[in-house]
Amino acid sequence: MKVKTLQIVWHGKEPVYSVDFSGAACLATAGADKEIKLWQVSQGEDGYATIQHTASLSGHSKTVNCIRFSPTGRDLVSSGDGGEMLIWQPCADAQAPRGNLSAEEEEPCMKRAAVLRGHTDDIMDVGWSSDGSALVSASIDNRAIVWDMGDRKRGAMLAQLAHHKHFVQGVAWDPVRQFVVTQSADRTCRVYRLKPPAVGKKARAKAAAATAAATAKDLYCCATLSKGATRGGVKVPLFHDESLPSFFRRLAWSPDGSMLAVPAGVHRFEEGGKEGHAVHVYARDEWDAPLLHLPGHSKPVVAVRFCPVLFKKPEPSGKEDVGGQAIDLPYRMVFALVSHAHQERVDVEAGLLFFTEHADPVDVHPMQVATLDSVVIYDTASPTPLCLLGALHYDSITDLAWSGDARYLAVSSRDCYCSIAVFEPGELGEALAGGEAEWWLGGVGKPAPGSQPADAAVALPDSAVQLDQLDSVLPPGPAPAQGPEQEHARPAACPTPVLKKARRIVPEAVPCQPQPAPTVAAADQSSADDSFTFPAPPSAPPSEPPTACDPLQAARWPAQPAKRRLASADRVAEVPSSGVGRMVRKRAVSLLKRGNGASGERKAPKPKSGALRSTKVKTPVHHVAKGPPKAKHARPAPPAGPKAWTPASVVHRQAAYAMQRLLAADASGKGGASVKTLTLAPHIEAKRATHAVTCECLRHLLVIQELVEEAGLLTKFPRLSAPVAYVLVYDMLFGQPPRPIGAPERAVLSTREQLETALTAALTAAGVGTAEELVAARFPAGSAAAPASLPHPRCVRVNTLLCSVEEAVAELRDAGHTQVEPDPLLPSVLSLPPGTDLHALPGVGSGRLVLQSRASCMPAAALRPPPGAALLDACAAPGNKTTQLAALLGAGGSVLALDRDPQRAQRLQASVDCTGAGAIVAVRCADFLTLDPARHAHVQGILLDPSCSGSGTAAARADAQLPGAAARRALGEAAPRVEALAAFQEAALRHALSFPGLQRLTYSTCSVHVRENEAVVAAVLPDAEAAGMELAPALPGWHRRGIAGACPRAECLVRTGV
Repeated sequence: MKVKTLQIVWHGKEPVYSVDFSGAACLATAGADKEIKLWQVSQGEDGYATIQHTASLSGHSKTVNCIRFSPTGRDLVSSGDGGEMLIWQPCADAQAPRGNLSAEEEEPCMKRAAVLRGHTDDIMDVGWSSDGSALVSASIDNRAIVWDMGDRKRGAMLAQLAHHKHFVQGVAWDPVRQFVVTQSADRTCRVYRLKPPAVGKKARAKAAAATAAATAKDLYCCATLSKGATRGGVKVPLFHDESLPSFFRRLAWSPDGSMLAVPAGVHRFEEGGKEGHAVHVYARDEWDAPLLHLPGHSKPVVAVRFCPVLFKKPEPSGKEDVGGQAIDLPYRMVFALVSHAHQERVDVEAGLLFFTEHADPVDVHPMQVATLDSVVIYDTASPTPLCLLGALHYDSITDLAWSGDARYLAVSSRDCYCSIAVFEPGELGEALAGGEAEWWLGGVGKPAPGSQPADAAVALPDSAVQLDQLDSVLPPGPAPAQGPEQEHARPAACPTPVLKKARRIVPEAVPCQPQPAPTVAAADQSSADDSFTFPAPPSAPPSEPPTACDPLQAARWPAQPAKRRLASADRVAEVPSSGVGRMVRKRAVSLLKRGNGASGERKAPKPKSGALRSTKVKTPVHHVAKGPPKAKHARPAPPAGPKAWTPASVVHRQAAYAMQRLLAADASGKGGASVKTLTLAPHIEAKRATHAVTCECLRHLLVIQELVEEAGLLTKFPRLSAPVAYVLVYDMLFGQPPRPIGAPERAVLSTREQLETALTAALTAAGVGTAEELVAARFPAGSAAAPASLPHPRCVRVNTLLCSVEEAVAELRDAGHTQVEPDPLLPSVLSLPPGTDLHALPGVGSGRLVLQSRASCMPAAALRPPPGAALLDACAAPGNKTTQLAALLGAGGSVLALDRDPQRAQRLQASVDCTGAGAIVAVRCADFLTLDPARHAHVQGILLDPSCSGSGTAAARADAQLPGAAARRALGEAAPRVEALAAFQEAALRHALSFPGLQRLTYSTCSVHVRENEAVVAAVLPDAEAAGMELAPALPGWHRRGIAGACPRAECLVRTGV
């Protein structure tokens, strides 16, 4: 295998967001330049991939997020921001251009055939049905839409899947056309399935011949994948929330339809353990718990793609395999996923392979998984990865695709480049011959004619079967060598995955990469939901044989676990009627009505008191019986109140949503919402305007709330929500008045006179003349959240590892920043006028300039490490002080940087790499309090900047004016959180003093509370004197010192005030 990042102009200087293959060599890419480009891929003489540009397709007015070829390779769908989705078809007389192309000469070989309109916001993912007759799209408008792709009604909307409560970021259509799965930022996956066909040969034949477009209207939500269970039985989420640092969650089905791989997963091996990133793999139609997990990734997994080629299983070597076989299938599959490439070690516990005791076997297929900056390739025949492709890109990977012959693997990235891996023939394994592959994939897309489901069915014993008994009760699959020429009946469905006996997996070296790769672990049995247990099935099998239109269900019907069946209607009431339980109850009633498959009119058994009421049915239907449920604990229906108004402006709409999230987080007291995350995320349009409106609305929030209450705005207009009212009132009184183009805008403008009267009365009562003075009057003088009277200069630090201070000053002055001056106390810090846009400065993106305030630069400067010293940064993330220490030490020194949180440690490593400090700084994800001082006796200096209340930065945070924040400020140092933080800070200081080689120690916080500063130093000072250390003056040239009387020798301490 040879992989290379092709250094060509793919999409200008814009990120590449999606990539896909048509056939064996036609590659399509799309990105933020609003274009789709087609390329011809070939293998050069050196063995690496080479490409030739063939066409550019222009039609989008905004960023293109996803492109996918139809199963036939003829049509291409592209989706982008603003709800744009286009269908492209080959031109009848177009030919791919050859030679050097220019914008004037190029003739596109595809034309726009249709425009699909239905989504109101960015479309993040699309998926075709296996027959190409339908298409499903996922959007951040919280919906997935199914579209008709037939020739007669192309572009017609067939169904809307609107069960998610947050952005829908991924979608996948089952190759057998029975399931559609969506993944959302609400930490759930929704599984939609087709209703089973009516009873009768004609009905089954009609359903078997129907296209995906014809049956799409019958999709209903049959399962919600949201929470699993740890070994302690505590329910934990299965997936990341909206804080995932990628806006794509590209899940994938295996080509035979037997497995679903879902990215963006989280996994805990034990109760109370840390969450790790993982991919959850589900067996088909087994949604209670994942079949297995793929853990060990140090960054979230954002995309998974299966290789379309099936491979032969390797011959047994006769030796005991250390890792064992992960999934037992008659063939192998390969898949790839996107993950972190720079993993220093693999946790031994992550190398344990735990299997769920499933009744159905498991499938093995090569697939690929894409994480944020590396690609890990797995094989279903082995629990360890085949290889890991790392250090390919400087920014996160966004998508990946296999060629039709499995020879090429293309990867796209936000760094504006794409990489292509080339696999030599046989390198991934020996591919199944065309007849053999078609034989095994006979159930994909259409039922296999002449199939015999009874031959493929496996009659398993009850759930008491042990793992080591599975091999004895499962019949062997047909040998691939027999092929279609033999007289065996072709299977009606793909082979079901078989889980092998649990055993310990010893971490092995992974080829094609220098570091160990993630390992595989299957799901724990305790992750199954025990609350939905149905009684055991009757001993006699159902009288109606499995239908041919659903080959997978037909093959597995006799082998269903006990909880899949009902004995009587009396048992239905045992199923909870809320959440996932309500979904299971619907499905249970559906099974009850089908009964034994007898046609004609019949009556279900009458339920007992408190059970769900059943009704007469003619031919069996698959809806819940009409009428209100009689369950004792049934959830009442939500009130049918009017829907809240939505602002017409996208800026107001986004700012109102951010305000809603911030107010909810503030009311709960748990936080979890950040202004920057909510207003500057990749999907946000007009980011600067949205961020500015949100920040200013927060700053004026206390005043706006008084005005809205005084004018009775929310009482007069019940459909006007508080966040929308706050945003519109701010813009009307203090910004740009909104136009009366929507209901909420007209409502607010109609009360303008009352609001202005209330504002005048508030100004008069406070004795001030402007709104700014009124905002300042709401805070006590000198409080942490009070607006600053005079703006401070903006500061940046020169990274002397990459350039000198003189070079940085000259570069800034050449760029027009003539007022830049070095700080007299900190020579590497440059001061610029207030209001300077620091992000636009030359040198910020390259790491020569670091965005770091003057106060943040003082602790490292106070440490004054000698050249060549060995230092330790105890709580290092995000890394500004760490890289400053590296710059002070130079090439001869060393810094050990610690942070206990894996995500913060990743950010720390990124800061070190960006500033060129990798040769000096070693990053470790570890807890400083558990570090053994005896093993680090060489450490001479420690910088300790532990967690604190952050009260000193309140004025710089936009959320300081929230009501909850004001209540916490009122408590001040009496807050329990401040006392708990101070206890932790004292413990950290005492632990730092226990290092035997320690010569200098700097302690700093960003708090104004005496309890976290002078009181902590005073409490630890006797321990320092016992260790032979004394309190030394820090930064003698600084004028503000510690509070006298709060600590012995308080004049040695520094309070920055900046």
